[in-house]
Amino acid sequence: MDNEHKLEYLQRLCKLDGFRGLLFFDSNEGMLRFARIFAHSKTRFEVLANNFSKDKRQRAIRDLAKGKVKLLLATDLAARGLDIPKLTYVVNYEIPTDANTYMHRAGRTGRMQQEGKVVSLGNDHDLRKLKKLLEGEVTVDRVYFAGYHLSKEKPVKKEKAEDKDKPAVIEQPVKKKKKSKKKNKNKGYHPHYLKGKKQSE
Repeated sequence: MDNEHKLEYLQRLCKLDGFRGLLFFDSNEGMLRFARIFAHSKTRFEVLANNFSKDKRQRAIRDLAKGKVKLLLATDLAARGLDIPKLTYVVNYEIPTDANTYMHRAGRTGRMQQEGKVVSLGNDHDLRKLKKLLEGEVTVDRVYFAGYHLSKEKPVKKEKAEDKDKPAVIEQPVKKKKKSKKKNKNKGYHPHYLKGKKQSE
């Protein structure tokens, strides 16, 4: 999945019911580069950069808990040792390279018997890669947007209004008419013609 589609998906994720998310990146540089692009969207977010002070990071976490922002951007290093309350989603911008990293990130949500989800952005190749990485530990499913929540069921495309007004067409096989044999008007070589000629002689 290219970065353009990831931006689109993230904006839709942030509109889900009860969304409060932590978006993980593999590197600080990649996160800051994304933040500059994502700043042009209408989504409110904060960044937990490696070089930020602990107070600044705690302030960003409080803003998330209060609903002032819906998304925190972080690396594994920046989020280490931080307890983020009311976190409903963990999102992997890139597929983790090892199972331990995935499990560590996933452990940030769903604490204290609260509901939490982990979403990884990627294409079919990434899905196969993630299933192989987490085989025997975590069940990985493809999910789809269904209104303001996620569903494992692929949405059915709605009929267009103009299509509903169209009358149904019932196809019936057309019986082909048997072609009548045309009388041959060519008086060329015909046995019956020769026979008749002999009789007249």
